Amino acid sequence: MDNTSAFKKFLNSDVVYQLLIWLLLIGPHGYFNSDLIAKNPLLLFYVIAVSDGLLIIIVYIAIYKLIPKFYKTGKYLPFFLWLALLFAVYVAACIKMDTDVSTLTKSESTSSSYFLYYFFWICRYTLIGFLFFSLKEKADQKKQLDRMKVEKLKSEINYLRAQINPHILHNCLNYFYA
Repeated sequence: MDNTSAFKKFLNSDVVYQLLIWLLLIGPHGYFNSDLIAKNPLLLFYVIAVSDGLLIIIVYIAIYKLIPKFYKTGKYLPFFLWLALLFAVYVAACIKMDTDVSTLTKSESTSSSYFLYYFFWICRYTLIGFLFFSLKEKADQKKQLDRMKVEKLKSEINYLRAQINPHILHNCLNYFYA
């Protein structure tokens, strides 16, 4: 019974939803690079590890480190500078990866034309991550507000009960006295 409830709790956790979202967003990337499987399966793993793995790491750094430390505190310049640095690292790593793949597969190198592609790719996923972070923040604020409303109602009920109890006791004593 305990294992079942732990499993249900895990299924309802944010980790499962995040894994599903990443699989839906990045899964097609492996499919569209399936021509690499015929040439070299390790090459496909290399492409996915560099482009998608680095993308995931950068998005989580932006969401869990940069946004709380800089963006939420109003330090916009350091936030955008760090973000630009992460973007540059991602684009450079992906162009290097494309050059390596072109060399290994003996195909035409198109790394210069992919600069904007990778730049917009990381911008898109960072924006999606930022939106998910914002939605989660709003949901957490709503839950906290709902909890506060329930606590307020409970305290009001307790206050009213505290007023009624002495009144009833006073009436009972007057009844017995009469």
